[in-house]
Amino acid sequence: MAKTPVKAPVWPPKPDLSDEVEWGPLPTNDAYMQAHLCWRCPNESMMIAESDDESDDESQSEEAKDKRAERAKKKERKTMEILAKNVYKDLEPKLKLIVPHTEPINTQIPLEDDGWTFPNINNEFLASSKTVNKTELEGHNILQDTRYWTIPRIQKYLESQGQGALIPKKPYHTAQQRREILQEYVNSGSSDNVSVPGLFPRSNLVAWGTQRQNQFIIPPSHGKGRLYNAFELYTWAIHLSPYNPIYWISRAYLFYQHCHFDLALGDCYRAWYLIEMLVNASERNKQPGLYPRIWDAIARHIRYGAEDYSGAKEKMRKENGINYFVPHLRRTVHHIISLSLLALRAWEDFEEMDKHLPARLQQVEAYKAKFEQRAEEWKSYVAHAKKEREEKGEAGLQMWTHQERMGAIHPRPYPQAGPDIDRANEIFLKRLNDTGFAENRYPLVVEGDQGNGLRVCARRDIGEDELIFKEEPSARSHLRMHVEAEHLPSTCENCKFTITAEERVDLVSVWGGLNEVERSRHEIMCACVTALPPLSFCHIDPDINEAPATTSSSRRPGKRTADQMAGPSGAATGRISKAAKGNAGQRRGTTIPDSDLEGAAEDTSGNATVVSCLKKARQKYHRYVCGKDWRWLHDAMGKIPQDTKGTEAVNYERHGTFLSLLLREVFDMTLMKRDADPEKHYLAHEINPMIPLQSVSPEGPFPFGWSANIVIPFNILQGLGVNIFKDFEFDTWVIQTVLRKLQLNYVPWDEHRRGRDDPVNRPTNSHLKSAPRPGRGKTSGQESTEGTNLENLYLHTGFALFNHGCFEHANAIWFWDDHPLPSEIVEDHRVRNRILVKSKAEITEGSEVLLNYYPEDPEQMREEKLIPKQKRILGQRCNCPGCERRMAEDNDGGS
Repeated sequence: MAKTPVKAPVWPPKPDLSDEVEWGPLPTNDAYMQAHLCWRCPNESMMIAESDDESDDESQSEEAKDKRAERAKKKERKTMEILAKNVYKDLEPKLKLIVPHTEPINTQIPLEDDGWTFPNINNEFLASSKTVNKTELEGHNILQDTRYWTIPRIQKYLESQGQGALIPKKPYHTAQQRREILQEYVNSGSSDNVSVPGLFPRSNLVAWGTQRQNQFIIPPSHGKGRLYNAFELYTWAIHLSPYNPIYWISRAYLFYQHCHFDLALGDCYRAWYLIEMLVNASERNKQPGLYPRIWDAIARHIRYGAEDYSGAKEKMRKENGINYFVPHLRRTVHHIISLSLLALRAWEDFEEMDKHLPARLQQVEAYKAKFEQRAEEWKSYVAHAKKEREEKGEAGLQMWTHQERMGAIHPRPYPQAGPDIDRANEIFLKRLNDTGFAENRYPLVVEGDQGNGLRVCARRDIGEDELIFKEEPSARSHLRMHVEAEHLPSTCENCKFTITAEERVDLVSVWGGLNEVERSRHEIMCACVTALPPLSFCHIDPDINEAPATTSSSRRPGKRTADQMAGPSGAATGRISKAAKGNAGQRRGTTIPDSDLEGAAEDTSGNATVVSCLKKARQKYHRYVCGKDWRWLHDAMGKIPQDTKGTEAVNYERHGTFLSLLLREVFDMTLMKRDADPEKHYLAHEINPMIPLQSVSPEGPFPFGWSANIVIPFNILQGLGVNIFKDFEFDTWVIQTVLRKLQLNYVPWDEHRRGRDDPVNRPTNSHLKSAPRPGRGKTSGQESTEGTNLENLYLHTGFALFNHGCFEHANAIWFWDDHPLPSEIVEDHRVRNRILVKSKAEITEGSEVLLNYYPEDPEQMREEKLIPKQKRILGQRCNCPGCERRMAEDNDGGS
């Protein structure tokens, strides 16, 4: 009798994190107190008056005893609920809604309207500090900690307070005198005359024509003039005490009230993460240092709010300690998560979460009944909505196989986001053309288009069949499901060139014989050779690194000797097989990196140079990911067959996780940019390869899933060493903005997704943007576990700027450099994941260059809702002349 397979986990796997993240020092007493005060102002505005009209009955009757027992239970529950009482009381009526809200709920708490002044918030804090000479600032003694309070830091702090004039620019004062000036200023404050520094500086994008000097997400305050809103106060509280789940819950509920459901889920995930660390013994010790910080943050919160928390302080001192309050915090988080997923129409995620979370809660009967009642009320509504989606699509969004579990969100401006970057200003366009479309390289120029759009035009007259553009990837996603098997070949992580199984064995052997210095300086190998999954880079003649490339050169890298393979020291520590050396002779480095958009390397004369694949990777996108175990992430994106232990096959691709490796690479590039220039405060969606890209149009919805949009991105960040509780430069809104840009601009490479037309006459990728094939392999449909729909994805920033033109209006074609094209098309050696663009007709100077993104005939698509499909593929409807004409005809016909 066949053994029944073990049910696979519903959610994609997560990493086994340990000491990747530095948690930082514990907050000071002042920070804890101020965090509590910032949180209390908006929290108290939700307070619902509770009446207690029951008088004590001292009689010994059974009825009186029962009433006293009931009152005692009620008092006990109130004490348990006290930390999230106001949020839960305000949330509770919304659990009875039959239809999820999609417009902001009427609430007493403003999101963006001003509400509280700094003196309102800090009167108590300042009053307690007036009689004490303040000697510490930012946790460091002003006069004694000379290593921290340096001249630049003193100047920067005073400037953030609007008091930069206190210390002249020229060195009229010694460093110690400047510290004394700072201390005098700090102690001169009062409740009516206080300056507060700005928090979270915005990216400095002067090079792109956007002036943001001294701009903050939370602006500074000087005296009584600045008012703070609820979002700013909750964020400020989190900044001061980042490991307190109460603050994350409060901000999450604020976002939920104002329909920022994705932001609510991001905060809920972090609150849930902290809570689970408290109560889950299997998780508690995996990330050393986090558990005591959470405990300390909640304990201090209760201490500073003792007058508001009747009985809480005593409960905290008993055997359960902080854990006494955890069940109610979990319930509150669970409700916000469930209601947000419902509002996003992520039906499968909601159903699984509604089963998963209550099972982990310690439920008293009163709470259990509410969960069961809500589940029953929502059951029929969700079933009807799922059926409707199968028939009509999701809110006008065509869901593909790899997104079928996802809901949809209509993009709205985030409260953290500043004004849109003007992509059509002269400085922006000059920077874009200088870096991506240099005049001496391409006959193309980028110009501003209607709205805030861009278009690529001919800089001069272009002849028919002329190669006019080529670009290597800005970011790469190579899903590797089975490459740990040594008998299988692999590919270069940078350029997609084939690496044989024999070479892979040789690389591991050589790597094992190198010392740490040789490994850190090696030209073709890094720690990823032995990581999971293992990654390799091309072999290359080191002399080619010094030679500027020319478009007429067809030079190929030379063979590598065993000594060269062994490392830069020249000491042969391993032998390379003849087959490996022979194949190495066909290797190539990255050829003529086109622009800073794709991470170009240039010599001092401004000429592009050819560099090895590993060297380019280390310079541009492969630092924090190197050598780490990313097996969990590859598994979370793919289809896993039934294993030897009998666990059933599972398709995690259905969670919409296919962009996760691209997202990881963007994160890595951002961290590298921050290391190089920390003062510019780079955000991931504003680094050079990302800033020119269009995001999803506000007109159309954006796919959203709990795993793909929340859990996996935060797990990636922790794997890269980012503190997701303290580093607000990777907050939820930044993650979602990056994903929206990737969603619209990614390009699949896989051969099974390409068209069969002659690549010289039509794009070989004519089916890239059409719906993926059903299952591949022996089975069909969504449960196929042999291969995935999207295994190799790329971001080509320059290529993404070309607009779409339908059929006869497309005057250029595009294809990959791995296709066997005539020699005159390719001017140097091949790069398999490089995109080439070639004119298919004469293009006059000033005319826009248009590419055909998808193969469907618009005339045939008119019966199949042309505009929704165009929005799904292009982010907006097509504006080519043919579609403009068809739109006018359709409008006339309907009038």
